[in-house]
Amino acid sequence: MEEKLKIEHKLKQAEEFEANGKFLHAIQVYTSLIEQYPQLTEAIFCLADLYQKLNNINSASSLISLMIENDPDNIEKRMFAGQFFLKNSLWNEAIDVLELVMAEEDGYVSYLRGFAYYKLNEFELSKINFLNYVIRETDSSLKHEGYLFLAKNCIELKDYHSAENFLKKIESVYSSYWEYQYLFGLVYKNIGMLEHAIVCAEKAIKLNSKNAEAFALAGQLQLISGDYKKAERRFYKCLELKDDFSADIYTGLAEVCLKSDNLKEALAYYNTALKLDPQNNTAQKGKAAAEHKLNNVSSDG
Repeated sequence: MEEKLKIEHKLKQAEEFEANGKFLHAIQVYTSLIEQYPQLTEAIFCLADLYQKLNNINSASSLISLMIENDPDNIEKRMFAGQFFLKNSLWNEAIDVLELVMAEEDGYVSYLRGFAYYKLNEFELSKINFLNYVIRETDSSLKHEGYLFLAKNCIELKDYHSAENFLKKIESVYSSYWEYQYLFGLVYKNIGMLEHAIVCAEKAIKLNSKNAEAFALAGQLQLISGDYKKAERRFYKCLELKDDFSADIYTGLAEVCLKSDNLKEALAYYNTALKLDPQNNTAQKGKAAAEHKLNNVSSDG
């Protein structure tokens, strides 16, 4: 009993140091407790959180890795470690500590693994984990997010009809979110429902007029539909919003110019696209077409 009171006193002391900005003192108290009581989960979690607040991710990561090494069968510690690694974009490390946790022990682990695999572009593995999560989960707002990630994975896997089905399951929750409309726009574009796709892309823009992806999709769709002026406006807006310019956007602008017979502008945009992405097949073909048309015009002149 006396020892328990001593531990509680030390933990409270460390918390007070931390609350008052005396971080070094707090670290010293937590470290002393962990050295004396290596299995004291609360002290380990608190010190890891403090390191994270101080942006000392390496120290936090080392502490958590040692915690798992010393107590590999502790599910609570593995779940804490997995969530810590996810918060810090350490996707492989998260999977490593979570792979031994069974869904029967903690169903949330399937969600966490699904998220980590999604970030690693392992879409099939992500899909399997999110499916496992939504099947097991009965009542949680995260279940809706699980369906959203299932739709995203299916889009990446080009399984657009499954993506459509998953999106429909969460329509009542997400229909007023720009990303939901954007994803539906992608689905409809790829199953050949152009008018529906345009409606969704324009809804996404109305819901979030600061998102470049929505303008890019709308531009692509208007280009396909033959509304070149509107496509051009959408692509220009995308460039205004996007910090890292995409070769696809310049290719889209080039396509608009090519369709409108603004051949010199088209060539300039194609060249910009190819500087950003020399393997861009659409830009390569478009540039050749623009050069061919320009040569014909010069010959006729």
